[in-house]
Amino acid sequence: MATYETEEEQLEALKKWWKENGRSIMLGLLLGVLIIAGWRGWQAYQTNRAESASTLYEQMESDARAGNKQGVEAAATLLRNNYSNTPYATIGTLYLAKQYVEAENYDGAVESLQWVIDNSSQENTVLTAKIRMARVLAAQNKLDDALKQLQSTVFPESYRHLVDEVSGDIYLQQGEVQKAREAYKRASLKNNSDVLQMKLDDLGTAKPEQG
Repeated sequence: MATYETEEEQLEALKKWWKENGRSIMLGLLLGVLIIAGWRGWQAYQTNRAESASTLYEQMESDARAGNKQGVEAAATLLRNNYSNTPYATIGTLYLAKQYVEAENYDGAVESLQWVIDNSSQENTVLTAKIRMARVLAAQNKLDDALKQLQSTVFPESYRHLVDEVSGDIYLQQGEVQKAREAYKRASLKNNSDVLQMKLDDLGTAKPEQG
């Protein structure tokens, strides 16, 4: 009987413990299941969004090849409005900015590039957008703003030749021939392209201007 009483006591203790703790355990298990289900649902949602954004971007590329500029603008706008957290939105907006530049719609290009700068999480994309922004501002004859766009950012070494070349173009537009020459020379030390050499040749070997 002693063994039976011990088992009975153990059973009663278990029942008591379950009565006191069973509800919280079940709630914990239920919460765990809901968290796992929610995470899987979120992953599926993100995957579906990425696939939809990819399809829309492919449509934009198709419109671009066909010369459908309105289609490109519509697709890029949808990407930006509905899929802003995907890389396709920033890539599409960069392409739209390029299309605006080709159409000499510089205000549209500036707005698109600023959106990329403000919203992209990719450093390389942001840096590329800033360099393109400087070119567009220069095309608008906003030369001081164009230089500020380049000088207000610390560009890594891999971008320095681009920054120097664009700076040289802006200085030349300002009539600062010596500054332009120096910028082109710095750029040519890192990337001695035919275009850069041609720009240097066009400037000749004039002596530095006197202040």
